[in-house]
Amino acid sequence: MGAAEVIVLEEVRARKQGDTIRQHLHERFDQWLDTLEEHWADLPSTLPEGTAIVWALRQQRTGGIAETLVAHVHHGEHDRTQMTCSQCGSGLQARERGSRTVETMVGPVQFERP
Repeated sequence: MGAAEVIVLEEVRARKQGDTIRQHLHERFDQWLDTLEEHWADLPSTLPEGTAIVWALRQQRTGGIAETLVAHVHHGEHDRTQMTCSQCGSGLQARERGSRTVETMVGPVQFERP
């Protein structure tokens, strides 16, 4: 008789979430590469030219990575319909979602929340 493997539902969910985040990060990186290619109609002829373009676009890439991570880690805030007031304890209903962009150390991060 063979040994049975125990599957823990939490581990499966965590692995699936990790795979989803990884896929979205790959999509962000592909978008950044597309932008980089647009700036490189012809390949730069010198190292300083190439690094200057990458340097100029770096915050777009790192901001996009941070934006993707925020969207996945805090997805519950995006879908929240109500919350309890920290001062009086009464229920508060969510308003329409608003979009905002926050300038961070790694670049602009755009998100939407009620």
